[in-house]
Amino acid sequence: PLDTMPVFVRAGTILPFGPVQQYVGEVSEPVQVLHIWPGGTGVLEWYEDDGLTNDYQTGHYQRRRIETKPVGEQTEIIIGASEGEFSSPHQAWRIMLHQQEKKPKLLINGRRFDVHHEADWGLAIIDLPVVAGEIKVRVR
Repeated sequence: PLDTMPVFVRAGTILPFGPVQQYVGEVSEPVQVLHIWPGGTGVLEWYEDDGLTNDYQTGHYQRRRIETKPVGEQTEIIIGASEGEFSSPHQAWRIMLHQQEKKPKLLINGRRFDVHHEADWGLAIIDLPVVAGEIKVRVR
């Protein structure tokens, strides 16, 4: 059955999810979801602009480098500082960290935070605000 069909994903994959949009400029969700599978190194080059004009040529865009990598027995996720002048419509990042049978311990920029854990699905759900600077997450 489709509801239990296995999906094979390489360790380190960062996969953005969002609602289907019928046209450029359609109102987007305030939360951007990133599904991450730990155990390997992965990079996502995130890019946004208004999708309508050529203003990106004069710096009116936003670009970030999102990385995940194993550090010993931990997983490190880095959402890089934003580049460009475009203000993202997204207000938060939601990281869906897969393969988490136990509730993990979480550090965000060196400070301990609680994490929502869905044991039945093996997911740790981490909500982060969108900020201009770098966000570094360590999961143990």
